[in-house]
Amino acid sequence: MLLYVLGEKELTLFLAGLGYEVSAAQLAETVDYYLARTAHGSTLSRVAHASVLAAMGTERAWSTFREALSADLRRHPRRHHSHRHPPWRHGRNHRCYQRSFAGLRITSDALLFAPKMPKEIESVSFRVRYRDHLLAVNLEHGTLTVSAAPGDASAIRLQVGSERVLLGAGDTRHFPLVAG
Repeated sequence: MLLYVLGEKELTLFLAGLGYEVSAAQLAETVDYYLARTAHGSTLSRVAHASVLAAMGTERAWSTFREALSADLRRHPRRHHSHRHPPWRHGRNHRCYQRSFAGLRITSDALLFAPKMPKEIESVSFRVRYRDHLLAVNLEHGTLTVSAAPGDASAIRLQVGSERVLLGAGDTRHFPLVAG
């Protein structure tokens, strides 16, 4: 669960501060260990695992996320027949593709994006409110676009990879993404 909450970088830094050196391979082994032993009594478990797998860049993230969607559909079939409320609009699933596939993280001074989109998804679009800005985020293979609605809010800092930029009200920024 710490890997889900903190992410790989923050968790390894935290553990290093306690005197433990942990490699990416050890984290991957730990995830595999728990995936094999988790009963997934709720779909939230699958969503958390999909998030961790996406952050690690594994293709298993998409299949795990689809299992969560399928379980929701089986559990609540009538609730999901409406086009107005498809299953991916539910909070936990929506948050999963924001956090996992778009790699959205909020820090004290910036919105960070580290996209890890499965090849099965063509694009992801969502809105997020951050520091009085309503932002439209669109992620496609190769490009991340962030647009701020017009207004009078102060500029905010965005970071995609090592690129840090300011985004003002009414501005749009396009970030080319390196395949990998």
